[in-house]
Amino acid sequence: MNLENGELMAVKCVELNNVSAEELEEIKNEVNLLRTLRHRHVVSYIGTHTMEGSFNILMEYCPGGSVSTLLAAFGPFEERVLSQYARQCYEGL
Repeated sequence: MNLENGELMAVKCVELNNVSAEELEEIKNEVNLLRTLRHRHVVSYIGTHTMEGSFNILMEYCPGGSVSTLLAAFGPFEERVLSQYARQCYEGL
């Protein structure tokens, strides 16, 4: 949670203890890409934070979770639901 405004956010935590230089470069590239993405169907990048050997990527919180989480919880989607997600993915791309 953002302590300044109470906004919930998702945090991708990367432990830096055993990260190679190549992996660190990939993480930097991911952050640089996330900074440029702006679309209503793409999770928004908020920022980064480093603390005690971990690098945290702060992202918009999505209350329903990921599509894979929903699939695991509810099984295959009905065609109508699937078409909505497919359209949103297409628009985001």
